[in-house]
Amino acid sequence: MLVRKGGLEMRALVLLAILVFAIIYFDPASSAHAASAAVIPTEGGTWTSQTITILIIPQPSEPWFKASYTFDANHAISRWSESIIVYTDAYGSNYLRKLNFITCISGVNESLCGSPNIQVQFIESFGSQSAGLGLTRVGISSSGIFQAPTTTTLAAYDPTNSTQLTDNDMINIASH
Repeated sequence: MLVRKGGLEMRALVLLAILVFAIIYFDPASSAHAASAAVIPTEGGTWTSQTITILIIPQPSEPWFKASYTFDANHAISRWSESIIVYTDAYGSNYLRKLNFITCISGVNESLCGSPNIQVQFIESFGSQSAGLGLTRVGISSSGIFQAPTTTTLAAYDPTNSTQLTDNDMINIASH
């Protein structure tokens, strides 16, 4: 009986080892994405670099533009980073943690971003023909690669052009 019990324990241990190996080897989050560290797939497309550069383009000469909107957009980008951490903690897709965001501001340090992956710009309003407060245009090649720049446009006023958005509004819209 002792020999048989030891044999069952050994079989269970071997099966457990095979299962762990299979999970590590065949899990797409740990193998396919880790094997290609410079390619970061996300929902909708793939970034070809772990570092995503974001250029915020303020409109200081426009009377409708509040200087704080630049900081609001930057705060939203910080939320993106925080969201990735929360998501990866909950779902274990640690390859997403390799994404690194560098934010530049036009006229201040834009040379650090080179050709940015993402541009954030501002307009007064999308007008009454749209209910939108923000719009993102994304280009994706036939191979699923994001084509830079992805452009996010944020409105300073509601569609009726009667209410200027608050800083909290701008942070929430840019985060979305």
